[in-house]
Amino acid sequence: MQAPAEQFKAKTHLPVLDGVRGIAILLVICVHFCQSFPKESDHVLWKLALWGQTGVDLFFVLSGFLITGILLDAKGSENYIRNFYVRRVLRIFPLYYLTLIGAYFFHPTTFSQSSWYWFYLQDFALAFDPKLQKGPEFLWSLAVEEHFYLVWPFLVLQFDGTKLLKIIAGAIAGALLCRLALGQFEMYYFTLARMDSIAIGAALAIWARSPKGLARLVPWAKRVFVLIGCALVIQLLLPRIQVPVVHVVRNTMVAIVYACGIVLAIEYKQTAAGKLLASAGMRSVGKYSYAMYMFHPFILDWMHARGISFSGGALLVFTLLSYVGGFISWHLLEKPILELKRYFAYARPQPVEAPLSKTASA
Repeated sequence: MQAPAEQFKAKTHLPVLDGVRGIAILLVICVHFCQSFPKESDHVLWKLALWGQTGVDLFFVLSGFLITGILLDAKGSENYIRNFYVRRVLRIFPLYYLTLIGAYFFHPTTFSQSSWYWFYLQDFALAFDPKLQKGPEFLWSLAVEEHFYLVWPFLVLQFDGTKLLKIIAGAIAGALLCRLALGQFEMYYFTLARMDSIAIGAALAIWARSPKGLARLVPWAKRVFVLIGCALVIQLLLPRIQVPVVHVVRNTMVAIVYACGIVLAIEYKQTAAGKLLASAGMRSVGKYSYAMYMFHPFILDWMHARGISFSGGALLVFTLLSYVGGFISWHLLEKPILELKRYFAYARPQPVEAPLSKTASA
């Protein structure tokens, strides 16, 4: 059952995590479809889709896990910082700015208040004064990630794993405090109030590189996944049962549940559920998830303009169209640009006899 630390080297690809990413985008697509029909809020499909609100949390946790893993494994390599940021730009910027240009081409009246988006500052405007900006609000999550990764690579380079875990604990506490102290604002969008999810994923990457890997977390992960997961589902399905503290801790609890899910997905990758996540279909959804996320609101608007009705069939069509958009984007835009990454490959540090866990405990 033990997962050797070597499997978490950045060069190794874990297909099961593509499936996890696929689940995240399907959750987002489902909830956005249902929320576009507010009059159907009593429908069972609408209620079940509420869990899709946490799809972005899953993206954050997975991003923290994967990117921190890359940074840890490349630590000490030549041009570490330069290569990270160039590779990040190649992955995110082309499709992001193409989406912005397209959005303002079709809605030119919003262009005058779009500066927040061009500089990844839309989360500030959305959180504190939404009237300051006009544009595709769903891009707030990319701003949160970019802000986190402006700082995180330098911290990984500077500190060992033990100190990084203390910084992560501080980031989680800071996010909780931010949501508590600034609850009158829309903290759902604000970087400092959302960094706990990415930080929890980052902690998972550090623990994965300890001597026993993630295997030691499995018993704990099982219990937490079931207990907290069930409590969160009940809270979502029964919104009238509200406890004030839930508003503050909910996102952190969701992130912990998803971190446990990632642990179980990796450690039980040979089970039926693991094989489903690693199947060709789920992996392809994960591969195209970035473009699916960027395009799906525009596809939904297009479908509404043609008079779609609320149904499972319409949701399926919406999902398939988003997938097609992701497929086209990957092959025509993203994949050719990502081939440039080979010029900015991480030169791996020379192997040493000491265990990998020294990254986390030196």
